[in-house]
Amino acid sequence: MKKLISIIAILIFAITSISYANTDFDFRIENKEKFQSVVKGFKKLAEQGDPGNQFMLATIYYDNQYYKQAAEWYTKAAVQDNSDDHQYSSDAQYNLGIMYVQGLGVERSDIKAISWFKKAAKNGNKDAQKILNNIGITY
Repeated sequence: MKKLISIIAILIFAITSISYANTDFDFRIENKEKFQSVVKGFKKLAEQGDPGNQFMLATIYYDNQYYKQAAEWYTKAAVQDNSDDHQYSSDAQYNLGIMYVQGLGVERSDIKAISWFKKAAKNGNKDAQKILNNIGITY
């Protein structure tokens, strides 16, 4: 039990010093009408099942603090880890790990966070690999 508590403490420390996987853009949109327009355009593309567009829509939601919607779309991108857009899937898996650690848009769960970090690490996400290495968990 002590080992689990120390792993969780290290995990929380590691997470607070690493940000979520994102693009080089800032998707914060102050104008509500513009935000709704951008979301509508990306949602139409994301609903076609492309993990890249699902990831981008999730990131738009995340950057604008719509965490529940971000978690929903990151999950849709994350479960497609066998697609051609493998990078987006692993980044979505990593971001879900961050969201579960912090309880953003999802119920806080270290177990689910570690599960998503393991998936992301197996799919080549360097940040997830670093976090798991720091807390002594193999992937």
